[in-house]
Amino acid sequence: MADTNFAMAYYQFGLAEVRRQPALAADAFYWASRLTPQWAEPYYARRVALILSEGNLAVDYLFGSPRVAKTTKFRFLDSLQYMALARNPFLIQSLDRLLIEEVVYGVAGSEGLFIYGRSRGDLISNAWSAYTSGQYARAAEYFGTAIRKYPKATWLHASRANAFAAQLKHDSAALELTTMLEKRRKVEDKEIVHFYDSKAMIEYSIGVAHSLNGNAQAARDAYERALTEDLALYMAHAALGDLAMQRTDTAQALSEYALAVELKQDDPALRFGYALALLKARRENEGALQFAKAIEIEPYFAHPHYYLGRLYDAAEMPDQALIHYTAFVAKAPRIMVEREWVVARLADLAKK
Repeated sequence: MADTNFAMAYYQFGLAEVRRQPALAADAFYWASRLTPQWAEPYYARRVALILSEGNLAVDYLFGSPRVAKTTKFRFLDSLQYMALARNPFLIQSLDRLLIEEVVYGVAGSEGLFIYGRSRGDLISNAWSAYTSGQYARAAEYFGTAIRKYPKATWLHASRANAFAAQLKHDSAALELTTMLEKRRKVEDKEIVHFYDSKAMIEYSIGVAHSLNGNAQAARDAYERALTEDLALYMAHAALGDLAMQRTDTAQALSEYALAVELKQDDPALRFGYALALLKARRENEGALQFAKAIEIEPYFAHPHYYLGRLYDAAEMPDQALIHYTAFVAKAPRIMVEREWVVARLADLAKK
């Protein structure tokens, strides 16, 4: 029997159906994001599936038409991409291949071919084909050639950065994004920039790249620059909190996390991260409140129940522990490693 609590099962089902039944796939990705709200890929995949459902309007959206870019429907698509990139700015965006094939080439036809790069000697098309098929070194090479040929196409640097990041070359990814920012600041950008492509988001991505490369100071500097661009960039505050926790600056870490959740109050993954930071700081009562808030925001999120059960168990409050352990077992996928221990602990509590 399929595990209905397993986010990966919904995600894989969505991948299998996204070309034929994009609306059904979007529903599957939606449930994957609810079961594991800290996971970036379902948000991105749902956006792709919803775009595929839009037909001709999808072409206008992808090509930045002002007619649709600011509508509520397409702003929601932007918000899904924003949620995905907030969690992982370097997630592998392999489903973009579908957007190219089904929307750009399929719906837009010859006009789409021209706009998307077939008229450019296939450089950009080949780069995207390599990236979306997992040939990341080749993609980085192709994007590099395209950048030299089309230096004003600053977005190519972001694409090349993603190709480098997929190879774990995070220093090269950071360099590409830095170059992109320098170019953007030299000219007035007249194109519509989605808010997930803002200068603040690029600085945030640079920070993540430096952090993954082990350069904490460079990461911190980039996150602070991101906040200079946009004080409301909540994930930059959370990232600064993580860096502060790594250097055991508990006060700074909790201050940054508190700012993050104040700015983005409805993100269960953010609440969960804040709760874990509070536990590390031995502020269990406050941590319990944040775990409870995460559950309130997302009732299908299993992991906070595990931690609340452990906290109540340690506090010798078996009735409350039982409630959360039971909820965890009901909501957690069978593959989750903590589940076996919780089942055994429930059996022990039942004997008392």
